[in-house]
Amino acid sequence: MIGKRIAAHILNRVIIFFPSMILLGGISFLIYPSYFIFGNDPSSGWLIFWLLKYMICLPTVFIDLISRPSEFLEVVEIILPALISLIILEIISITLIKRDIGMKILGLKIVSIKEKPLSLIQIIVRTIIKYFLLAFFPFALVYTFLNKEKLSLHDKISYTKVVKVQS
Repeated sequence: MIGKRIAAHILNRVIIFFPSMILLGGISFLIYPSYFIFGNDPSSGWLIFWLLKYMICLPTVFIDLISRPSEFLEVVEIILPALISLIILEIISITLIKRDIGMKILGLKIVSIKEKPLSLIQIIVRTIIKYFLLAFFPFALVYTFLNKEKLSLHDKISYTKVVKVQS
């Protein structure tokens, strides 16, 4: 099941990559209109490559923060619009179909542990925690392998779990 969840996450990231890049452009323009994506000075033109790297593999944020602690605020400033765009797309997806697109393809869905329908608050909390853990604390994913329920930390905190869809 954990392998299927990882595959669903990777598949989801591939599918929503281009829509999230379009949304990212709009969010970047709204949050940082002074330099949009490329920055104010000529040396900041590589910012787009950092954004692409973070959009493809969020745990590289953690690696950059460890290897460049003096540039912490710059890395956070770059990743914030990317995180917001990914979070918005996933919240919309989960709200509409109770799972992300990768989960739908692989036959998984998100349910509430509380024996009630999945609430919007649970979806928002789960998604925000998921992406912040992936970006800033990727080692927290080890928790999934260590607990007997095989729940990820973001599922545990938001009282949700991923289950197979009964055919």
